[in-house]
Amino acid sequence: MIQPIFLEKCKSYFTLIFSAVVPEIVCLVNKYGTVEIRVYYKSEFWDIVWDFDVYERCDPKCKYYCNGCLPEYKKFYSRRQELWINHCFEPLLKWTNETFIPSKWLYLGGEIEHGSRALIIDENEVKNSTKYNDFKHIFPIVKNITHCSRSNM
Repeated sequence: MIQPIFLEKCKSYFTLIFSAVVPEIVCLVNKYGTVEIRVYYKSEFWDIVWDFDVYERCDPKCKYYCNGCLPEYKKFYSRRQELWINHCFEPLLKWTNETFIPSKWLYLGGEIEHGSRALIIDENEVKNSTKYNDFKHIFPIVKNITHCSRSNM
């Protein structure tokens, strides 16, 4: 089972890494409503591969909701914690359970100076992904599986 591990705790944010997942994948959570899955390569920020942001508001009846949701999807909560759990952390848990599996790979393309991108792809896409012009590196998301880069192909 993959577990979150605190990497850094600061006044306005914290970051997590995940056991058995490559360290290039980091989760950033800040007090302003940002919940992002970020990718760092060789200590450089590369891209955001997913986010679970919340635009927290409280209505006159003290009900919490996400102001970024369309009206038909807007849900109201009695407590702020309920909003964050249901809007951010439960979807994050579902996403990690579906994504942090041996058949998923992390594709890195481009260059930091000229635009970079990160994608999570299925293992059946790995062979074709190394043919893209911007291909830089590709990792299995779950640790201890061989990875490749343009330099070792």
